[in-house]
Amino acid sequence: MSLVLAPIHYMMQDKVKEVETLTEQVCELLKAQGICEDLENDLNAKYGEIARGELKEIIDQTNIHGWLQEQVGIAETRLAQAVSFGIKENPNFKKDILNLSYNVGEEKGKEFVEEKNQMNCLSIYNAASSYLLDGMPCDGGVRVINQEENQVEWQISPMVHASYWQDAKVGLDMFYQIRDAWYQGFFEKFDVEYKRNSVDTFQILLK
Repeated sequence: MSLVLAPIHYMMQDKVKEVETLTEQVCELLKAQGICEDLENDLNAKYGEIARGELKEIIDQTNIHGWLQEQVGIAETRLAQAVSFGIKENPNFKKDILNLSYNVGEEKGKEFVEEKNQMNCLSIYNAASSYLLDGMPCDGGVRVINQEENQVEWQISPMVHASYWQDAKVGLDMFYQIRDAWYQGFFEKFDVEYKRNSVDTFQILLK
């Protein structure tokens, strides 16, 4: 357990922020559609809020790992519950969520346009992973299972996500569909073929 802040802790905070940004966009979409005016405050009351501010000023420096782990749990709980609420109110909202996730991934992929010609499959995969929250690093939530010069295949463990999505009554497959849509948007900006090979395994291959 680390006793001092390190780059990985800032990376984890950034990943938590990415999840929270998607949650906020889901809430805004529900508001725009007249489904719920104030879902974000409901989430705050029921499931807690993401801490905001400079990490060194807000983190519990006596319990760095535990504090970040709590933030991870809050972030994914809020997203799963927001998605669940939207789908319960309007089953067609599922399509909107997937479109939203695709668009977010696409915007993130655009950030690498200028350097994409110098990136190989592994660096493209790492670029995508730098935004995505799959538990704490020690959880082993995502792992590369096959890597060659022209392709990378990886697996996302259900263990780090299942409880949040099952508790929200939408099921783990909803998480995987949201992630799949994000990947589709992100990898669209690169000269790779993207595949979802199974429920929890994904692959990119150079074209």
